[in-house]
Amino acid sequence: MDDVDAIHARALAAGATEVFAPEDTGWGTRRARVLDPGGTEWSFGTYEPGASR
Repeated sequence: MDDVDAIHARALAAGATEVFAPEDTGWGTRRARVLDPGGTEWSFGTYEPGASR
């Protein structure tokens, strides 16, 4: 996934509730988490093996 922010915005526009906003981690990823209207929690983000810490 290349654009965590765009997917996060799309999920919110579709009625999801933010669990946590897009954030950069200390291990080289960007991630976010939402709760959909049916109660399922979705976590999504980038993954770059070997990314600098």
